[in-house]
Amino acid sequence: MTRLELVTELVARLGNRTDLTTRAATWVNWALDRIARLADDPALQTTVNGYTVATTQSYALPTGTKNVFNITVIDATLTYQDTTAALNLLTPDTAVYAFDTTLEVYKLWDVDEEAWAVTTFSGLSVTSLRYRPHRVFFKRFPYGVADGTYDDPTFYTQYGAYIHTYPVVNRSLPLIWRIAKYPTLLSADGSTPDYERIDDVILYGALVEAHKALRENDEAKAAHDEFLVRAFKAGLIKEDRPDWDRNVIEEAVGKPPNWTLDPNYGWPEDDF
Repeated sequence: MTRLELVTELVARLGNRTDLTTRAATWVNWALDRIARLADDPALQTTVNGYTVATTQSYALPTGTKNVFNITVIDATLTYQDTTAALNLLTPDTAVYAFDTTLEVYKLWDVDEEAWAVTTFSGLSVTSLRYRPHRVFFKRFPYGVADGTYDDPTFYTQYGAYIHTYPVVNRSLPLIWRIAKYPTLLSADGSTPDYERIDDVILYGALVEAHKALRENDEAKAAHDEFLVRAFKAGLIKEDRPDWDRNVIEEAVGKPPNWTLDPNYGWPEDDF
């Protein structure tokens, strides 16, 4: 459904009040954010490509990032690239599909061309950076590169709208982000949500906001309950926490479940 169709249906369910159209468009966008906070829907999971910068420790998160699942650094020498799709290595419109480290083949899917492009490297090395909570990261590496240590990065942490890496790289390498992003807010009547086939969930999320704004508490609770039921049936309330969260918990043998949020717990020094 377009924004206009969602707004029309929302207003109809509120009794066709003529004074709610502008507010209804806002409530629809709030519903999109409500869904984003609830789960990382696969429709909003994406890959963003970039490069490291020599002697640079921090990198801004890609625009609209909600969660960082994984960051990968590639070290390889390009030896062959299929040019049938007219691709350049790691162009912004290219999504990373898969690695085959045995054959040293890097498969790319070009969204515009809708075709495969196969790129071959020599000496392919793929490193998945290991996440550490920022309290642990900055305690262990308080001075960044002050000790003169430059090397390909191994660890990273997220602090605000940036990630910080260690060691600090001294050359340019392909950097691949796997992230969950926030949905694009609907700004025009003809615009459609990033989510696929969950118009009913969006509608009930908007009804929650509408009834709360109108101080119709019983209706708001009923709409919220229906929103959760439909979100569950749509598969939204089942997504695991990001990979690094899960890895952190798995590696924290014997620590309390909430230890990652407790500044009194540190990280074993020999784990670095």
